[in-house]
Amino acid sequence: MKALQILILVAVICALHVQIRAQADCGYMANIYVEDSAGNPVTGAVVKIWKEKLHYSEKTKAFFFWDLMGVNSTATGELEIKAEEFETFRRTFRYRCGKELFRVRLKKKKSDESAGFERSGFLGGSVTDDGAAVVVGVRVRATDRAGRAFETETDELGFYRLDLFPEVYRVDFTASGFETFSIKDLTIEAGSTDRNAYLRNIVLKPLDLEPCGYGGQCPSWMTATTPVETSGTKISNSGFMEIYSGWLKGRVTDAGGGAIEDVKITATDKINGKSYTSKSNAEGIYDLNVPTGRYDFEFKHGKGFLTTIVRDFFVDRKKKYNFDLTLEVDLECPTCVYSEFVCQTKGGKELDCDYVSRRGKGNSPPKIIEFSDIKNQIKEENN
Repeated sequence: MKALQILILVAVICALHVQIRAQADCGYMANIYVEDSAGNPVTGAVVKIWKEKLHYSEKTKAFFFWDLMGVNSTATGELEIKAEEFETFRRTFRYRCGKELFRVRLKKKKSDESAGFERSGFLGGSVTDDGAAVVVGVRVRATDRAGRAFETETDELGFYRLDLFPEVYRVDFTASGFETFSIKDLTIEAGSTDRNAYLRNIVLKPLDLEPCGYGGQCPSWMTATTPVETSGTKISNSGFMEIYSGWLKGRVTDAGGGAIEDVKITATDKINGKSYTSKSNAEGIYDLNVPTGRYDFEFKHGKGFLTTIVRDFFVDRKKKYNFDLTLEVDLECPTCVYSEFVCQTKGGKELDCDYVSRRGKGNSPPKIIEFSDIKNQIKEENN
């Protein structure tokens, strides 16, 4: 009996775990830097969010906060910081999937100083060679005027991202076999709920290794180059969209091939959480233009069809993706009535068969499709 109770308890815990994982598809992370008015770290501070004490990392010199949440949801945090000789700092902030940095400057008791609170913006984009092939492992280093440096590397798709505080930076892109590319005087502005995104796609020029022989590797003193200098300016979303974006087009139909009008297509950027929307027309055709990046695409009708989410869809620059989707009927739609052929039996014999009406109960979970599973079905073309 006791063993049975334990098994039931384990099953309940597993079911709850699955339910939580189904509802929480992404995480939010924040590093919180606590300083005095001179910019010196206040390592002895007690930092809490919703009364939960945060851990201080000696490596990053920051307090770390993490939360699990839904892809399209927004949450509120209540930040409280207490430290000896400083006034208590409190601030409410909103956040969503992604990561960012906070910088809090505490006010000393009985002083004329003022407390400060800053959220980071970020610099992101892709790095390719002059043949449009992605370059993996490019070192991206941003240095502010005080000499503080922040670094990252491009991932397997050639993308990079750096969370940066409001400052003026010099950014260097370096990789083996390529000339160094630099951006000087890049100004990052303060972030907010919709954080400032500085989107720069970089093209690296390969080094000419011919003088060292076919396939040879020149010594470093022969291949050193002077960085290319460009002025750093913020690129607006409109300017970025024209040059570094892709298109998703297609037709949404039912199982019989009929067009479905007014399907809302929402593309959510998996890095910065920004969303872009479109709707299907009377012929079921939709067209959505988004910046280069990784997205979750949601197809939602809400009137008798299951919401479908295509996850981890990578949109490359200047490419069009033709993707036709068939939406399944939502048999649990609470506002819809369906005809169902039902036979009532008695004594093992069929007595009465007829169409009966039924109404859904609602709360149907969305249908999830992984981009990797349908990649071969999607037609690509260069713009």
